Amino acid sequence: MPEDGGAFPILALREGAYEQTGIVLGTPKANIDKIATAGPRIAPIIDLELDGLLTAARPLSTQKTDRSYDVILTGDMAGYSWGIDGGDALKVKTGERVEITIGNMSTMTHPMHLHGHHFQVVGIGGRAFRGAMRDTVAVPPMSAVTIAFDAGNPGKWAFHCHHLYHMVTGMMSFVTYDEYRND
Repeated sequence: MPEDGGAFPILALREGAYEQTGIVLGTPKANIDKIATAGPRIAPIIDLELDGLLTAARPLSTQKTDRSYDVILTGDMAGYSWGIDGGDALKVKTGERVEITIGNMSTMTHPMHLHGHHFQVVGIGGRAFRGAMRDTVAVPPMSAVTIAFDAGNPGKWAFHCHHLYHMVTGMMSFVTYDEYRND
């Protein structure tokens, strides 16, 4: 917080809407005004434009892909059912370079998260590049993102949508190492 004090709102806008929410960080005796529940304009829809421009400060080494998977995110609001087609058996071995292409065939953006690993975004819509390192990537509707990681953390790791209400209704899978035993 700045030494001269004050109130500092941190706001979040609802995608494609005016609604906003947030918190206010304030120093002692700061004047904190009420914040409107609507922003000045409709918030933009999440897309992959920024991800297509980012590069990793410490990218993965250049090497061939040992194993690749294609998974499709499915679901809809009407039936409120969500899933990952092709995500039932994401098996890897220690030392492999693994790529997962995540296609989103639903009408919502899904922030896909992989536990136990950091991955590099290596493709958007079929265009290959060496993007940012992440553990979560937003996959907008009717788009595809390819991620790559080095398998170096044996276990059974969750791979899921970070909208928890999507995860619990089926948009959940696992990356499991061949040598992992669940005893």
